[in-house]
Amino acid sequence: MLAIYGALPKYGADITVAAFGITIKINQVAVNVVQGIITGSQPIMGYNYGAGKYERTKTTFKIAVISGTIFLVLATFVFQVFPMALISLFGSESELYNEFARMCLRIFLMFCIANGLQGCTSIFFQSVGKPLQASINTFAKQILLVPIGMLILSHTMGVMGVLWAGPVTDGIAVIISIILLKMNWKKIFPAETAKAAQ
Repeated sequence: MLAIYGALPKYGADITVAAFGITIKINQVAVNVVQGIITGSQPIMGYNYGAGKYERTKTTFKIAVISGTIFLVLATFVFQVFPMALISLFGSESELYNEFARMCLRIFLMFCIANGLQGCTSIFFQSVGKPLQASINTFAKQILLVPIGMLILSHTMGVMGVLWAGPVTDGIAVIISIILLKMNWKKIFPAETAKAAQ
């Protein structure tokens, strides 16, 4: 899509593809840090849930979400305020390239803070024995939302649609995570629900 639509505006296909590749690499670094946080929380949540220590399970989940989100807030600040500091790590190019690379980084990763809750929710469901919900939460974004979002938005907005697919799909994905949590929370912690009712 970048090669097709990128050839139409002033930037050209080579610039758009190269700049987007850098954005994806930078995003992967941020995702890996958050993934480390939430993967580290998985055995703690799983052990405590299996032992019936639901408050510890909830606390661990909350700490993982908050920690991942704080990191992503800081990362987003850097993406928005100092994009060239990151882009220049991959080499310096023409001003036209730098212009699109800055725009690409800022737009595509605009709402990456949502990945903290979205990623932690998948691990949480795995930890408490809910593989179906974990799969839905993970694959809804990667297999459905991102490709479909890019196809629809690029068709209507061209190369900019590919960039805006990032924050749009991040937003929809975190809404799905919240819905799944609300639908399953009381089922996951039935004893706590019964205790609250008494």
